[in-house]
Amino acid sequence: MNRFKLLPCGRIIFYNARMPAPDIASQAPISAGVVGGIPENQLPLNLGLSHVAISDIDSQFCWLYPIQPPKRAKRGSLGITSHGRNQIRAGCYWLEDNFGRKNLTFLTVTLPDEAMRACTPQTWAEITNRFLKALRYHLKGEGLSPEIVGCTEIQPSRLNETDGIPPLHLHLLFQGRKEYKHWALGKKFYQDLWAKTCQTVWKLKLEFSQSCRVESIKSSGVAYMSKYLSKGGEVLSKCKPELLPSAWYTLTAKLKGIIKATILHGKSHLAEQLYKHIYNGELLSWSREIYSTEHGDGSQYLIAFVGQIAKRSKFWQVKEELEKLICGNTERQKEFKFAF
Repeated sequence: MNRFKLLPCGRIIFYNARMPAPDIASQAPISAGVVGGIPENQLPLNLGLSHVAISDIDSQFCWLYPIQPPKRAKRGSLGITSHGRNQIRAGCYWLEDNFGRKNLTFLTVTLPDEAMRACTPQTWAEITNRFLKALRYHLKGEGLSPEIVGCTEIQPSRLNETDGIPPLHLHLLFQGRKEYKHWALGKKFYQDLWAKTCQTVWKLKLEFSQSCRVESIKSSGVAYMSKYLSKGGEVLSKCKPELLPSAWYTLTAKLKGIIKATILHGKSHLAEQLYKHIYNGELLSWSREIYSTEHGDGSQYLIAFVGQIAKRSKFWQVKEELEKLICGNTERQKEFKFAF
């Protein structure tokens, strides 16, 4: 593995740089009956001649014919992506590191039954955007950070009674107070703001007394949010696909930029030595290897290695040491000694 990427959430990914595209002229020898590497009686599909059947293609020249990629699933129909999960975790860690776990608010808002039946992906997106915009405005007015991390979740217990209509919840994490101060905003405020937002979009008179829950963080914001990131698969299969939201997580634009800027990249000998060191060490709480799909002969090859650094303190130690090595001239250095 000659490349690595250390994410702010403590996840580290090793992979190989992309191989250069093969030289088409060297793929097959030119022989009698072949023009430019293509049989005279066989025209390539990439010239728009789609009447040529795949089964009729000589296996010697199959590299000439582009494989049509499978049709992409509708955005959001597969639930939150691994990139989305990493973004959420990184955002939660950033809030904890900058404002302290005890000063964060974990807010959950839900839809009453009438609103749930009227909800579509478009109206859900409009409601969440309006609510987040209003919430950021009030947080900023209280002298708090307007940076918010959130995810959408389907409540499995209610799903059994909704005939395929997804009962959506919105979970948000943000700074709720300053150090040693009282909570800036109370449950009544959040409940009224959520009710006002929903009623503005749907023009319905709804009961929102049970649609809001506010909690302080007792263990970790990442742990709180992670409970709602793993739901998918079986839960999604019970929902009507046309009613699933297109986006499952939300971060403010500034926070996305901060996360992107703090991703650490490394390559060459540093990446190779770090991969061996971590692979044989006990730094990670878990790891897995990702392999390619099987080739015709049944062979596979390793695409990437992914792992999670077990402790936050270890993450900072690893990040600090790697930053020093990356800033130095390590291109020609063959051996590295790591302190972690």
